[in-house]
Amino acid sequence: VKAFLDLQQKAAEVMAAVTIWETELNDIEMGFKKVNEKEKLFVKKKNTGPLYK
Repeated sequence: VKAFLDLQQKAAEVMAAVTIWETELNDIEMGFKKVNEKEKLFVKKKNTGPLYK
């Protein structure tokens, strides 16, 4: 019974850690999306001139 309770406690700790990691990864992913959107806008504005002069 003690071994089962120990395993149950460890499983709960792992599940809590995974939840925290998922939240952090979602925040990081949103940050990358914002950076990518800004880069796309920058590239579009930069390359608006004629290709040959």
